[in-house]
Amino acid sequence: MTSLGLCEPGFACTSPDQLSTCDPAGQDGCCARLCMLDVAAECADGEACLAYAPPLGYVLPADLAHIGVCVPD
Repeated sequence: MTSLGLCEPGFACTSPDQLSTCDPAGQDGCCARLCMLDVAAECADGEACLAYAPPLGYVLPADLAHIGVCVPD
């Protein structure tokens, strides 16, 4: 977990509302692994790929609507 914009490649900053394991204290968000919504096995066991909901009200362009993040089931 890290502050907005400091995620490792292959991860994206997501809202604490979307990632239940994120501790929002003193952070803008947490890093979650990126996944493709149409690929079933993108996430680890016990995780699901959900549509990415960027923090701070940012909206993804329509051509990136297939991008998701791995979150606990």
